[in-house]
Amino acid sequence: MNIRILIIKLKLLLLPSKLKPDFVLESVRDINEDFIKELKKLDINSLILDVDDTLRTDLRDISLQNKKWLEWIKDHLNIIVVSNGYDLSLKEYFKSLGIEYMYRTNKPLKKYFMIAKEKLAVNSENILVIGDSLLDDIIGGKISSMYTALVKWI
Repeated sequence: MNIRILIIKLKLLLLPSKLKPDFVLESVRDINEDFIKELKKLDINSLILDVDDTLRTDLRDISLQNKKWLEWIKDHLNIIVVSNGYDLSLKEYFKSLGIEYMYRTNKPLKKYFMIAKEKLAVNSENILVIGDSLLDDIIGGKISSMYTALVKWI
């Protein structure tokens, strides 16, 4: 991790409001039809998804349940995957689903959330960021004026 990102993360730790997610989920699969209805009431129509420890564990393949969920959710909400890592097999998998995969980003830097927002062609307040990391996903979403959801377990 470069020193600039470390300094940003340390500064943001001093801002407790930036650490509190809007939603806490056991897994991404908690986003079902009922949850989507609630998101629509908030004018949320797009998701920024993390990969590692959100869609998969220990750098393994995405589970069959999460693959089925991705195939279902992409028909209900706009999706982009934003990851600090990179995996060629994931790149091919997301491409086959028609889901854009941004990799080797430096979350929580706002720049990458804004790039994702532009690719989704929506406003920040129409996006829910979903991830497992308070530092990378929740803070990144909050400083980008997006809704956030912390995934506790896959």
